[in-house]
Amino acid sequence: MVDGRHLGSIICGQVLMWEPEEFFWIELREMNKSLTSDFKELFKAVEELPVVSGDTVQAASYLLYIIANFITRSGWEQKKRKEELMIQKLRLNEELETRKKLEEQLGQLFTYSMNKESDLMELIKDGNTEQANRLLTDLTTDIILGSKGNMDVIRTRSIELIVMTSRTAVSAGVSQERTSRINVSSHESDGRKAADA
Repeated sequence: MVDGRHLGSIICGQVLMWEPEEFFWIELREMNKSLTSDFKELFKAVEELPVVSGDTVQAASYLLYIIANFITRSGWEQKKRKEELMIQKLRLNEELETRKKLEEQLGQLFTYSMNKESDLMELIKDGNTEQANRLLTDLTTDIILGSKGNMDVIRTRSIELIVMTSRTAVSAGVSQERTSRINVSSHESDGRKAADA
């Protein structure tokens, strides 16, 4: 269960928690009579089942619970990150389109602003992620448009910006592991974009 939604189940078995008694065999026959009339094979299979203690069953079920939650939460968090990344890409594309139109109308080239870069670092230090994301989108657009399609310039300026924002985020208290994970994700995404182009 994640956020009240059932996403899947993990099931294990078959075991017995006590040695079968006469009542067990009667109940087994009753429960399976619609499936078979020859119970020898079923009874033989049941006799091969291990008998485990209640504590062992409880420990196994708790372990399955932990594993299922880990798998579910990992998948759910990855899904959320992908959705956030997709939203960011859509915003960037919208910004690029808007800027291209403005550039055509005004006949001006966009130049990379060091002041914007400094402002971004301050926003990151202050933990203002919403404004930082907007300004990062602006800077990314400036890099792309200002490079005039030169992939080496785009790559170099992007790496510089990634390094600066990562270092600033770490100095503001974000874990180095988290910034590294984000950088790897961005790098892989950029690599796929370049391969598609």
